[in-house]
This record gives sequence, structure tokens and C-alpha cells, in this order.
Amino acid sequence: MESSSPSVPFPLLQAPVESTYRACTIPYRFPSDNPRKATPVEIQWIDLFLNSVPSFKQRAENDPTVPDAPAKAEKFAQRYTSMLEELKKNPESHGGPPDCIVWH
Repeated sequence: MESSSPSVPFPLLQAPVESTYRACTIPYRFPSDNPRKATPVEIQWIDLFLNSVPSFKQRAENDPTVPDAPAKAEKFAQRYTSMLEELKKNPESHGGPPDCIVWH
């Protein structure tokens, strides 16, 4: 669903938002969709994030600035994977719809 929030200036754009920029949104869910069943597009996005977990984990494991990085990376990978799998089964399981993926 598209956001009803107003556009705000983004300093890295060369022209003002109001004149030339329109955010591209993906209609992954429509009002008529069952809120407790993931849509095909939501599943594609969830799978994309699931496939990224190993690389996120590896980067986190190798962060020399974080004490106990390998253990924290493993905990992240397990928790995030679990959350994504739950979202596939029930998009509202974490306060859904799955736009919550990027907010947790």
C-alpha cells in the first residue's frame, strides 16, 4: 500500500522533491488481500531477505568493533530468520503487514 505520508525533502536529490521526484512503491498488498495470508509479492520479498541472512551474518561476525561479534551474529541470524518464516505463515505475526521487516 502506498503511504499517505507527505513527501519530505531528501538532501541528496539534485532537484526539490516536490517538483521532480515521486517515490517508487511496490503494491505488494491490496485492501482485498487476506491479512493473514502472505501475498506472492510479499513472499518474494521475504525470500530475498532470507537469502541475505548469511551475508549479513558473515559481515557481523567479522566486525572487529563488536565484542562477541560471532555470538551476536548467530543470534541475529536465528532471530531474523525465525521472524521472516513467521511472516510467511502469518503476515500479521509481528504487527504486519511485512513492511515491519525493515522496522524491527
